Amino acid sequence: MRNYYERGVKSVNDMSTLRYLLHVSDFHLTEDKATKDHARAALDAVVNKLKTSEIHIDYLVHTGDIIDSSDIYYKIAKENPEFKKYIKADKDENGKRIFVFDNNSFISQATPGEKTEFDKLVKKKMETRFESAVEVLRDFISKLNVAPGNIAICCGNHDVLRPFSININDVRCKKNNDDSWKYTCPKLAEGIFTPFESFLDELNVANSRSRCGATKPVSYCMIGNLSVFILNTNWINHSKQKAGYYCVNCEHANAVLENLNSDKWQHRDTLNIVLAHKPLYEICENPRLPYKRYIETPFMSNSLLSETATSLI
Repeated sequence: MRNYYERGVKSVNDMSTLRYLLHVSDFHLTEDKATKDHARAALDAVVNKLKTSEIHIDYLVHTGDIIDSSDIYYKIAKENPEFKKYIKADKDENGKRIFVFDNNSFISQATPGEKTEFDKLVKKKMETRFESAVEVLRDFISKLNVAPGNIAICCGNHDVLRPFSININDVRCKKNNDDSWKYTCPKLAEGIFTPFESFLDELNVANSRSRCGATKPVSYCMIGNLSVFILNTNWINHSKQKAGYYCVNCEHANAVLENLNSDKWQHRDTLNIVLAHKPLYEICENPRLPYKRYIETPFMSNSLLSETATSLI
């Protein structure tokens, strides 16, 4: 937090000069009315608490898992007769009998054509859930009275497509002679973020392609006096990725991280923030190590949520 006597703030109770950022995460929305109603009730409670506390939110950030995709494979198999054979009986953590989608059997037994068709159904189901998410988020944003240009949303693991038709052995991350890293993946894998990016475009938030005039996912944006780096922790891991770590596309991430020490991140009135779904300690070591040079930059993820609002001086 900056020296707020320099900024003319005499006390943290001087509400006229404080700015508030609300950090939310993991809504896990589906197309089901009950799920949407529950989310709306919870978000209304947040809005009412803020009003009672006389806090106006200036900035809103969401660190991913807008929708829930944990049951999508099972639902598609259940709704489509040709895929019902891949449903199997299992037990939950309490020993109760449940039915789940058998990923391993599908990967080993399904034909290339079946995998392609299944991937199309998964994308359609995710798009339906993102449509529901747009409804819920628009209502929440309206009640908070936050401008779309003051909102940044990063992708969570539930928000990304996981096509069965992609061979993980075709995804590679290789160290170059100059110690930089090169991430390569099949062209099909470049579309895994399409439903999420379309969701951002629909809301026209700060890091949407529509607002930034971009054709690819946006990794950096300015929101008022906030300089925001959106670190995508959902790239497909290559086959040799160390267990427990998540790929962020080292080549791209390191290029942006180098700018953390450049002039545009050093303006006196700018607060630098890194948004990611996964916490720093779960990110691939290649970009995590250079990030430590700039550890003073706030790192916001789904494992580090503020209570209600963070005041920014």
